[in-house]
Amino acid sequence: MAIARAICAWWTSGRGGGGSSDWFEAVSREVNADSVKAMRTELLQLITRLIQDKANANSTPEEH
Repeated sequence: MAIARAICAWWTSGRGGGGSSDWFEAVSREVNADSVKAMRTELLQLITRLIQDKANANSTPEEH
């Protein structure tokens, strides 16, 4: 996922539109142990929040 994020960031920054920069360089520069760890933390927080949101939605009575 970190690789996909780096490639998407490279593409949206305009480099994918014929720029001289290579996507592989962007991946090599941006994807490392720290960025992967940060992404794992971010994903865990997102999953936790979604679980909590679903639990809260299921616990509130629906009004008709």
